[in-house]
Amino acid sequence: FRVHGHRVLYNSPSELQDPARTQSLPANHCFVGPLLREESLTEDLIQWGHRDPDRPNVYVALGTFLSLRSDVLALVAEATKKLGARAAIAIGATPASSLGAIPEDWIVASQLPQVALLQHADLVIHHGGNNSVQESLAMGVRQVVLPFSTDQFANAADLERTGSASVWAPNEITCDDLAEAMALELDKPEPNPIPARDLGELASLIG
Repeated sequence: FRVHGHRVLYNSPSELQDPARTQSLPANHCFVGPLLREESLTEDLIQWGHRDPDRPNVYVALGTFLSLRSDVLALVAEATKKLGARAAIAIGATPASSLGAIPEDWIVASQLPQVALLQHADLVIHHGGNNSVQESLAMGVRQVVLPFSTDQFANAADLERTGSASVWAPNEITCDDLAEAMALELDKPEPNPIPARDLGELASLIG
């Protein structure tokens, strides 16, 4: 990352930037905020998007590789049941049977249209990957983050420092802890969405 072009763009909003790191940034840089792809819900997912004031919608995704952590997905599913929420869970290669009995109004699939579903979620539980972080910020969704590796720790630290998410160690958290963390996040006001830049503005920044 020491070698770069005349301008460095960060796929992150300036609101997450730690002021202590500012002096280390390249002189010609810009935080472009979240970058989103366009997605829409298929017919079978539209019903999940209808919100029930008594049962919050919880979207769960641990990314392509970490979705293999069936133990963590099972714990998240158990905590979500304990909370009485409706879930949409992207399980990757994990067998759906690992989640135990699946309520009829849950969506469980190997892949899900994350951006589209986040528009209808009251809470998202994810691994702290940059796409999940930025998409959640752009949609104004409360976040519970379970970082496992690499940049996920830095992303989680920024979210926690700015009060944008609740962060927990995925290898240590218990079902009761997670259910309580989810309930506490759901009691908070919905965050204000951080808008993505339109293509014209982004093109001008690239120059």
